[in-house]
Amino acid sequence: MKKELLAGSGFCFRHWRQIYEELERSFDHTSADFTLEKIISLKMDHYAGSICEISGAASKELSIEQGLEGIKKTWEEIFLDITPYKEEGLFRLRGTGDLFQTLDDSQMILSTMRASCFVKAFEREVDQWEQQLSHMLDVIEMILTVQRNWIYLEVQNLRLLENLSNMSTKLEEILKAMDVYLENKRQIFPRFYFLSNDDMLEILGQSQNPEAMQPHMKKCFDNIKSLQLDKVEN
Repeated sequence: MKKELLAGSGFCFRHWRQIYEELERSFDHTSADFTLEKIISLKMDHYAGSICEISGAASKELSIEQGLEGIKKTWEEIFLDITPYKEEGLFRLRGTGDLFQTLDDSQMILSTMRASCFVKAFEREVDQWEQQLSHMLDVIEMILTVQRNWIYLEVQNLRLLENLSNMSTKLEEILKAMDVYLENKRQIFPRFYFLSNDDMLEILGQSQNPEAMQPHMKKCFDNIKSLQLDKVEN
């Protein structure tokens, strides 16, 4: 086993800690004294099989980490194509084909990560990206729907256009308020960060029914699928 095998496999402190536990001893792997001679003196070659397994897992996790970084970089560089529409002060969203394709590609990458047995260390970040992209898709589709209806009705009832614009504004305010409300609930009970907005609304809408939480237990807690709930008589 060569030192280069460890250096080039995406090792982080988590993986080194696993090696410490395997060898039942610790050492400074960042030290200049951590040479091949040191590796031999630690008898690490006796644990080559276990270390290779840890190294393989580190490589898979590195691939997931790089994939998440790629998604982050992609969305940092995305801009909406918004152009003026007829009268001054009016704008419309256009050219959404590439945007929807990028959304689809990112969601496919996240689905592949989700199916990997090495995703656990990045599960929360994957959840957050899935929720954010799903929310973004819903918002963009809603904008396009309102926009199409507005353009279609523009030459008919002006009062109807005004009402539609007001409804769109109110709907946006409601969505923002809902996000704040759900964020407050997540801060109170951080396990809610593992649930989508739809799941949380389903639970909170049945706050008097403890059984409503059962289908979501495995998302919130590892190795817990359901709970036995007994009613306590006062």
